[in-house]
Amino acid sequence: MKKLDVEITSSAVADLVNIDEWLHEIEGAAKAHKVIEQLFACIETLERYPMRGSTVPELTDITILGYRQIVKVSYRIIYRVSGMNVYVLAIFHQRRDLSSALLGRLV
Repeated sequence: MKKLDVEITSSAVADLVNIDEWLHEIEGAAKAHKVIEQLFACIETLERYPMRGSTVPELTDITILGYRQIVKVSYRIIYRVSGMNVYVLAIFHQRRDLSSALLGRLV
């Protein structure tokens, strides 16, 4: 299987920075580093297995299709596959209400 190109969008990078800063403050540097490392490792798997994630229920419910998610260490990695590219669009804590946040970003 051919590898796809994975691009982390600027909004997803901002999400990672916010996650890192929040975890740094609440849990400490070691925990923040570990979580960010695990998220990046998960994102890297999308090169070979882009369809492994499930659909995003909040979007599917309102007939917005084509977005997928993977849950890793309590965070939802939201992405879209387009041709030979995978675009990581957002990374949110799984307890966060994504309906309004995702609609503003993805539509």
